[in-house]
Amino acid sequence: MKNNLIEVSFYKLTTLPIAKAAPKLIEKIYYSNQKLVVLTENEEMMKTIDDGLWMYSTKHFIPHATIDDDHKQDQPVYITTKYENPNDAKIFLMIGLADIENISAEKVFYMFDGNQPDQLEFARKKWKSYQKSGNILTYWQQKMDSTWEKVNN
Repeated sequence: MKNNLIEVSFYKLTTLPIAKAAPKLIEKIYYSNQKLVVLTENEEMMKTIDDGLWMYSTKHFIPHATIDDDHKQDQPVYITTKYENPNDAKIFLMIGLADIENISAEKVFYMFDGNQPDQLEFARKKWKSYQKSGNILTYWQQKMDSTWEKVNN
């Protein structure tokens, strides 16, 4: 059986916290007309991302639901703490230490705090694992002005 390659992007945060940076990436995916599942490592982070999307912009609302909401299958962005895909998304965003083994997706984003040693080590291990499997990898690092710079891998 042929192994399907996944496009995997790593986003290392150094200035903005995840709660501020994640909504920007979620917005970009939403406006590309693609569905997304956001997997967080715990309920506290799930609530932080949910609250962040509600407060992110006064001009644009990003429709979303969490594990606690009804009609999750109808939302383009679904935030959860466990592997589920009620909105049939092809893109997953892993926040912090969140992870899924043998994920079925076209694209996976890992967003982690580069100032947290456990998250940095976790991202290194995931990079090596995906690299070993021959997946398509990109690595982005946050600059001092909170913009992103692609790092050669």
